[in-house]
Amino acid sequence: MAEMIAEGPFGEAVDETLGGLRLAEVAWRPVASVQPFRGRQGEVEAVTGALPGPGGASGAALSLALDQWLVEGEAAELAARLAGLAAVTDQSDGWAWLRLVGEGAEAAVSRLANFDPEAPDCAGPFARRTALARCPAVVARRAAGGPLELGCPRSYGRWFLGAVRRAVQAEAGG
Repeated sequence: MAEMIAEGPFGEAVDETLGGLRLAEVAWRPVASVQPFRGRQGEVEAVTGALPGPGGASGAALSLALDQWLVEGEAAELAARLAGLAAVTDQSDGWAWLRLVGEGAEAAVSRLANFDPEAPDCAGPFARRTALARCPAVVARRAAGGPLELGCPRSYGRWFLGAVRRAVQAEAGG
């Protein structure tokens, strides 16, 4: 019988400094997609707390599309609390996340993104569903001045890490 080898989505531990930029894997956390049923968003927010507006981010939620959020928390628990109010789908094992910190982080991401992470509307909390180097992705900042978080489907992890690493190295001058 074949033995399974447990490994992270990037195929290696990621925590490195390239120039003045630090690139690190974000520790796994349970997340769920939450889509309120028509006219029920107010009731959903009474349970989850305020959800960010389109393109917005908060400490525990990212707005991925109109009326769709990625919310931290166990999907089963969220589904029970939001029964009849929203569709809840477990996304925990579907995402791989990197954190990019340091001067030049936005410029590194702009080498890959189809939007400008240095634009004024990205200075504070934001979330953008986008493509990074042709890979479906989410780029987010949860607090003003905070690090960038880059998420991709888990199955793209190794390729995504390589693309982000090359962009960071290019920005860092190496």
